[in-house]
Amino acid sequence: MDNWWVDFKEFFFGLWNDFIEFIKDIFLVIGELMLEGLAFVIEQLVPPDFVTGGLQEVVNSFSPTLLYLISQTGIGTGLSILGAGFAFRMVRKFATLFQW
Repeated sequence: MDNWWVDFKEFFFGLWNDFIEFIKDIFLVIGELMLEGLAFVIEQLVPPDFVTGGLQEVVNSFSPTLLYLISQTGIGTGLSILGAGFAFRMVRKFATLFQW
């Protein structure tokens, strides 16, 4: 007599777990669609003319006096250190799944 009740409970709990998985999948699909839409919008953006040649072309257009000033003040080294720190921070955030 109790066997049908156990079977009913197992069926109901299985149905409930399937419903919860379905809800989770809906959120994943919505998130995926949002990210695909964002990627499409970013792909449609046209870069400005001065960026199409790359950063090196922009730096090459600087005057020799400005290039000398940049090399003597160590701005390039400072920006490299800042970039390395930012890269380390981003790697740490992704590695810890945004817990830090």
